[in-house]
Amino acid sequence: MPFASQHLYLTFGGPGWNDQEEWQTGLRFPLDGAATEADVALWADGAATAVEGWWTTHTLAFSSAVALGWVKVAMVGVDGDYAELSWNPQMREVTPPAAGSSSAVGLPQASLVVSYQSGFSFGYARAGRGYLPPLPTAVPSNSSGQIANADAESIRDDMVDLIGNLNSLSASVPGLGVANASIMSQVGAGTTREIQSVRVGRVVDTQRRRRSGIAEAYTATAAV
Repeated sequence: MPFASQHLYLTFGGPGWNDQEEWQTGLRFPLDGAATEADVALWADGAATAVEGWWTTHTLAFSSAVALGWVKVAMVGVDGDYAELSWNPQMREVTPPAAGSSSAVGLPQASLVVSYQSGFSFGYARAGRGYLPPLPTAVPSNSSGQIANADAESIRDDMVDLIGNLNSLSASVPGLGVANASIMSQVGAGTTREIQSVRVGRVVDTQRRRRSGIAEAYTATAAV
């Protein structure tokens, strides 16, 4: 299944729970130009700066059990594979990994979902999503089971700012021909729609794979 065009796939993430787990999320940016190593490297530098800024200034602090450890930019072909180039992908390590600043730990599998909206109600690439690492201060109400609307709005606004900062990188690398962050579907001939808005769900979701690396431990058996 093809993408409609080649693109830059930005992913970022890091370790959690003493390196037992890893989290990541990402965004896609269509390309309409001939990408060179220098241009992609320059864009990757700017993306790493934007992501690190988002992480360290996030209104609600991320769990201290997780850290931002890397930012990666890969050029992906229409076939969905990384372009076979010696310099692809571009990896930017955060050294040392930047741990979240919340003293609360939270649950490894707890994740709030950021939904990316294209403005279309139907069709492919109408919406996308990303799963954030634990935000333990966003606590569900004991009556509704939802986090506070104000918390969801601050998470939304921080992501809007990050996407805006990433979109603005195209002006600094005009030869790259990179478009704004988009939702890209591989169904059929491929469909691409630019992200027009962001929303955040108020019910904490579950990412089971983010706890699968943590070893189970049991209490001693007690007789009944």
